[in-house]
Amino acid sequence: MAQQLEIYARELAQYYHESRRLETALHDQMAELKESRQRIVVVEEALRKEIAELLHGRVQTKLLVAWHKLGQCLELLDSDPTLAKALLSQTRDELDSIREKDVRQAAHLLHPSIIQIGILPAIQTLAGAYKEHFCVGIVVGPGFAELDDPLENRIPEPTRLVIYRILEEAITNVYRHAKATHVEISLHLSPSDCLSVVIADNGKGFDVSVNPPGLGLTSIADRVGSAGGTWEIESAVGMGTTLRVCIPLAVPAHAIGLQGRALRYQLANV
Repeated sequence: MAQQLEIYARELAQYYHESRRLETALHDQMAELKESRQRIVVVEEALRKEIAELLHGRVQTKLLVAWHKLGQCLELLDSDPTLAKALLSQTRDELDSIREKDVRQAAHLLHPSIIQIGILPAIQTLAGAYKEHFCVGIVVGPGFAELDDPLENRIPEPTRLVIYRILEEAITNVYRHAKATHVEISLHLSPSDCLSVVIADNGKGFDVSVNPPGLGLTSIADRVGSAGGTWEIESAVGMGTTLRVCIPLAVPAHAIGLQGRALRYQLANV
């Protein structure tokens, strides 16, 4: 009887310790989730501020100038119709520029509609915005290219958007901090149905053991976590930075052939 009680006591103690361990782990996960949500709010507010500054500053100023020119046209219609016509044509061009550039930029910040076609065209558009600052090379493996087919895209759109936002944040960090002349983006499908995304630059790099992650990296971590993926970063002072991300594919791609050559794209600075 005493031996049975001793066994029961040990089992009870083990159960207690395991319960405490699970409780601690759950508490840590809840705290991390809370911090993650707070960081997402910060990022969203920063985005709203950027869009508000774009609309309230540049767009509003340009519209005010166009409004003033239209008023001049009204005053000149009778006295100088030729000048009024020229001003009207100029104002029309300015309004078209606002529509094509500024409004499109604001819409893109809210949601890149081109992601509905595929990840590659969205990334090419993103990279093109930085071609005056550094060269961008894009390598797409055959398996990834088959999945990201614009005619029948088999990568879920939410996953495409996560990958796009990760690369958007990463390439923005390169522009702001790295002082790089070349960036290489690689997209591949791993044998384990993981969408592998790698972005490497030849910039100044940093000591990852000393520098705490900033808002850019924490935003990347939150987006990767939301998709159930993993990520790692390698960097050293003077040696550039490499970010590796793995996002699981929701639908297995075992039927996708992996034969063929990778596609390479290069966007050189002009």
